[in-house]
Amino acid sequence: MNLQLEIDAFQLGEVDDLAALFSLDEQVLDAPIAIRQGQALRHFSFSQQEFAKLGQLKLDADAIFVLLPESRLEPAKAQAYQELVEILPSLQQCKKVYLFPYGRCAMQLALRHALKLIQQRQVSDIQVLAYHQDPRLKPNSNIAATNSIASQCFMAVRLYAARTGLSVPWASYEVQTPDKSAVATIAALLQRYQVQCGEALTQCYLPISLEEELKAAWLTAFQCFSGCLNNRSQVVFADARVGDLAACSGLFKLCHLVTHYQRKKHTGVSFQLDISDKTYRSAMMLAWVA
Repeated sequence: MNLQLEIDAFQLGEVDDLAALFSLDEQVLDAPIAIRQGQALRHFSFSQQEFAKLGQLKLDADAIFVLLPESRLEPAKAQAYQELVEILPSLQQCKKVYLFPYGRCAMQLALRHALKLIQQRQVSDIQVLAYHQDPRLKPNSNIAATNSIASQCFMAVRLYAARTGLSVPWASYEVQTPDKSAVATIAALLQRYQVQCGEALTQCYLPISLEEELKAAWLTAFQCFSGCLNNRSQVVFADARVGDLAACSGLFKLCHLVTHYQRKKHTGVSFQLDISDKTYRSAMMLAWVA
């Protein structure tokens, strides 16, 4: 089964131009700089106009999927969900809402469930919602000594079955437990792809806006994956210019990939790796059926 993905809303700070967000026209997307507490902060922040515009989004799909920060604690999940409700009050009236509190891996795990629901004809379409606000952008926060971009982002996409569109031939995930290192967990995921598929990749989406420890972990694990890359392979760091988008991260990369397939800037087989802060590591192989 193939899926079509339509972007209902995408707001990164005050930017909503998809061509700029996905570098489709080679525009430079510069994060504005604010001076706070004597330090410079590169950021994409909402204004009240952005909140007002997003609040008008119509939620009319058979099911609503909400991507949330990684958390096993109910209060933390409830707070993150409430932040989204404040943007979209109509969410409270939706009857079939699914929560995916898996951080950067939330979209991949949600996509597995979406494919199942649509294939079983339990729903015909699904809207996926995600919101992220970097803690440094919240009132009275300490911006800390870091050069990374602080982002505020909202995304809403619609998924439905179609004859043409996105195909997911392979997907898998790992849950990191205390007896495993991040390197071992990510390596196990990459090795599983090599054994079960092993197909050479044209595009490989990798995360770059991570804490140094996690970044070092996948770089070390990735050495075992070199056999799936060749001189035609393109490594894509989609989050390099936008900062860490947390729960929006996996969805942002998926939208980037789909948009590039639609514009015929991508061909062949793609691979997407996502890594949450603590526990989840996920990967999938993707292709476009014209």
